[in-house]
Amino acid sequence: MRAIQKILLNRDNRTVFMKMKIHDIPSYFRRGKFLLYVPLATAIALIPSIALAMVAVRVTLWFDPNFFSSLPTPSPFTPFRVFIFSLLVPLVETWIVMWIIRTVRRFVRRPALIATITAVICGIAHELAFPLWFFTAVWSFFVFSYGFLIWQPYSSRYAFFAAFLPHALLNFLVSLSAIFWP
Repeated sequence: MRAIQKILLNRDNRTVFMKMKIHDIPSYFRRGKFLLYVPLATAIALIPSIALAMVAVRVTLWFDPNFFSSLPTPSPFTPFRVFIFSLLVPLVETWIVMWIIRTVRRFVRRPALIATITAVICGIAHELAFPLWFFTAVWSFFVFSYGFLIWQPYSSRYAFFAAFLPHALLNFLVSLSAIFWP
């Protein structure tokens, strides 16, 4: 929270978030700074996901040094695959996340618990695609789901884009890394 406080300053360079709670954040961004939320949420999703991925890879290699040699070689990223991976996949996944949130919300009322349950479900779905994606997907989907839940009382459109845009940007950055650092 301190990092967010230092990043988001108003014109007088006074910290805006000093006494704000997490649910007050959308009201700050609604004043024309929604686009600032997107890179911030992307960074909050991406940086810990990278750390989780690094730990998961190290632990996996510690238990099975030949784990990655037994996996099939992924096909190279083309511009079309980058488009699909960066726009269409996050669009579909955001709709699925919205459906999961609405379903879980029938039984659970706490936003952090709803986001956690949604993130675990999405992590398991990503685990089916690639064994180590659970660890990166869980944290990212927690951020996307919580962003959706925070923005939903203000606007369904903002809520959708609060989940979709950081997801699309994160997938685009991952696509670029797959292209330049295969």
